Amino acid sequence: MTRVLLVGDLHTKTNLLPTIESAGKQHNVDRIVLLGDYLDDWDMYGVRNVRSLRAIVDWARENKNVTLLLGNHDMGYLYTDRRHSGYDYTIEDPASNILYNNRDLFSVADWAGNWLFTHAGLCAEWAHEVAGMSDNLSAKELSERLNSMLPDEGRLDQLRMVSASRGGREPSPGVVWADQRDLLADPYRGVNQVVGHTPQETCTAYTFSETDLAEDVDSIFGEVADGEDIDAEAGAEAADTEASAEAEADVKPTNAKPEAVDAPKEKHSEIIVFCDTFSTRRHGEAIGDKSMLLLDSENDTLYRVLGEEIEEIEKRSTSWIGRD
Repeated sequence: MTRVLLVGDLHTKTNLLPTIESAGKQHNVDRIVLLGDYLDDWDMYGVRNVRSLRAIVDWARENKNVTLLLGNHDMGYLYTDRRHSGYDYTIEDPASNILYNNRDLFSVADWAGNWLFTHAGLCAEWAHEVAGMSDNLSAKELSERLNSMLPDEGRLDQLRMVSASRGGREPSPGVVWADQRDLLADPYRGVNQVVGHTPQETCTAYTFSETDLAEDVDSIFGEVADGEDIDAEAGAEAADTEASAEAEADVKPTNAKPEAVDAPKEKHSEIIVFCDTFSTRRHGEAIGDKSMLLLDSENDTLYRVLGEEIEEIEKRSTSWIGRD
């Protein structure tokens, strides 16, 4: 079993690192994956911006189970030929040096089981037409191919392609720039994905039907009690409790042991989870609830983690955005 804690865009919020580390220990995770964008919070400029990046890099060095993925803000400083909104020109050189000198810590993609992790998501058109990827690649194969593009200067612009959804002119965006609308309209099929990049009120999951995007689907998460760890038997218990779990979806959590609800079992069904819950508006107002995603990749079971606690997830109905 591989248990992964996935964390959305931090944007200089180094005060959250102890909470992340504590949650990882509380829930006995094998790995912690940060989904990118470590710089450029509102009104965070100059020395404070650089110090936050250094603190995150030092923290990742100390914690060997941490993976740092690159986001569009990080790529903007690592390769300064293409800048982004909120770019801090005053830290261009020091930020670039920190990222370059610690490039062994950074990846474009990671994976666990049939789950692919990137900053913004892998769109099918970009994967096929730009990156030359075929159908039916595993999450591991996709991750390896994406990471192989990073040291290739000739392919950097492909990773950083921006579509009209984010103010660009490319027909399909790369994995550090895809907007939620891009990814929901044209996802690479056959793997599940976890991304950051697009701010969310809470970690939010979308599922697909066998052939097309579903119009109205519920987020699928484990239903658990506050303050309880997820034990190794949670996935096995789910098979026996699946029917009752659906019937009790609206019941308030108790102090009982957590009961997991498996991900959808339709053939070729995929899940995409958006995890950017730390981002704020310009004046510091929180957009999201600072939840993180806890993934048991063996059972394809998802939990929302808030600090050291795991909270019950209410299933939500969501409309899809289609592409002509």
